[in-house]
Amino acid sequence: MAKKPDQKALPPPAGKGRGQPQKAAQPARRGPNLVLSAIIFVIVMWLALPQVLILAIGMLPTWVAVFLVDQSKEKYASFCVGGLNFCGTLPFLIDVWTGANTTMSAVLVLTDVFSLLIMYGAAAIGWTLFMFVPPFAAMGLHVLNERKIAQLRERQKKLIEDWGDGVTEPIDSPEEKARKKKQKILEG
Repeated sequence: MAKKPDQKALPPPAGKGRGQPQKAAQPARRGPNLVLSAIIFVIVMWLALPQVLILAIGMLPTWVAVFLVDQSKEKYASFCVGGLNFCGTLPFLIDVWTGANTTMSAVLVLTDVFSLLIMYGAAAIGWTLFMFVPPFAAMGLHVLNERKIAQLRERQKKLIEDWGDGVTEPIDSPEEKARKKKQKILEG
């Protein structure tokens, strides 16, 4: 008969024993949020189906930007595309609100090529802004920084003319002064 190893010789697993109560692993609580979201979705679909249809189809470029393309934490592309896409979709949304406000009126808007062209064209302008504005802004900042450096160099030259070359010597930090003092003591 084999002898069992002494349980007291082994250290207890991390977080267990040592007077701490053991906690059962709890599953992530997603139930109430999911149910609440589903209830809200059904109510919105029942109350505003024409608007939901227009937003779902008209804002497709935004959904693509949010869920497929823009993986960054800041979501700059999503904001840029989404804002302009919403601006292109809003006139047709208002037309349906102020008009018949039926599913058929929403379908008529969505089957009109020109309305889709305006909705998706606005999103294309958003993509264009997202792609081309940051490089131009960076170039402008670079030019401004170079100009500021040139101004500072001119000012530095004027200071050297007024005060001499002593102004260009670096000031020693307290640690550097202590190191130099210690080195002098060791040398002499």
